Amino acid sequence: MKRVLSVIHGPRWGGIHTLAERIGPACRDAGFDWIMVLPQAEGDTGADRLRDAGLDVISIPLRRIRKSLNPLVQAGFFLSVPLDIYRLIRLIRQENIDIVQTNGLLHFHSAIAGWMTGIPVVWVLHSDQPPRALKSLFTPWVRRIASAIMTSGCSLVRTHPGLDRESGKTFGFLAPVDMAAFRPDPTARHAVRAEWGVTDSDIVVGTVGGRGPNKNHSLLIEVMREIGPERADVKLRICGAPQPHYADWYEREVISPARQDGLLETGRVDFIDPGSQVARCMNGFDIFCLPSRGEGASIVVAEAMATGLPVVANAVGAVPDSVLDGQTGHLNHSLGAGEMARHILDLADNADRRKAFGEQGRRFAGTHLSVDACVRAHTAAYEHALSAKTARARAEVQS
Repeated sequence: MKRVLSVIHGPRWGGIHTLAERIGPACRDAGFDWIMVLPQAEGDTGADRLRDAGLDVISIPLRRIRKSLNPLVQAGFFLSVPLDIYRLIRLIRQENIDIVQTNGLLHFHSAIAGWMTGIPVVWVLHSDQPPRALKSLFTPWVRRIASAIMTSGCSLVRTHPGLDRESGKTFGFLAPVDMAAFRPDPTARHAVRAEWGVTDSDIVVGTVGGRGPNKNHSLLIEVMREIGPERADVKLRICGAPQPHYADWYEREVISPARQDGLLETGRVDFIDPGSQVARCMNGFDIFCLPSRGEGASIVVAEAMATGLPVVANAVGAVPDSVLDGQTGHLNHSLGAGEMARHILDLADNADRRKAFGEQGRRFAGTHLSVDACVRAHTAAYEHALSAKTARARAEVQS
């Protein structure tokens, strides 16, 4: 059994935590035992849920780059880096780690710790969200330090400069989904829509994602403005947990504009915290919409497709790897509200097309988005990293 130290720099539940929850236990069955490292934090964090999934979790002080122009905030981060790396080096030695898994382009601490201890690094790139300048700065270090590179969707290779020259050690994967948990459920659909106050004849456009800037929920408010009040049958339900750090921003940029446009009082728009009931909420939708500014292979898109929903999504990151334009949904290439509104209305007015896209999406999910396929991609990357370490050791002996 090989031991993998997988470091996540976000304490709150998100896509990377969901990925770990779904494939971590299966990776152990394949011979790779994950030890998760998360930052210490108060309140409801992802650590307990990962433990409930059977994963070992260690919480340590661990900081990350923040989206802030405040020089004091960034100075605090950079001053913390040496101590954070030292803590990870100590963990690598204490836990007899065989592989270090670094999650995210900008979360380099564990990669440096692995490199300094001679442990092979598998660097996982989950999104195209970082600005191009930061990609240009950090991607050369990924190429230099990582024994294997994983990308959440093959399309991310094109968004990171020079990564296309590392095809021999790059492994793509798509977001895994539990097809039994995420499936069409007429009983859940009826109950959820009754709770939401929508009728069978209403068209519910839904999204799932935390209430932060990257999920770009403000675009959906613009979309509802584009659709107009004459289409009162088109409803929007934004399902996502509040993020305290962005609470003021979200109120100003998303909720207040919806209120000013009269979308809240008429019930055309509502905000819902789904908690652990995402699969149930998905069944209340007729169309799934992803307005994100940046994504990898989106887990919520995989969940929507498994639920049999047509998808309208911004053509960002690796989203086109799973949302097949004109087959499982529509891609919004302009990233604007006008085009997205047209795609939504096209599906709202064509039940047969919604059904066809949804059925094709579920078939695609069953074939390409399984947990087994994702585990195979990870184990292939791990085995490559271990082989690269062995090859280097032999070369050093021979020299």
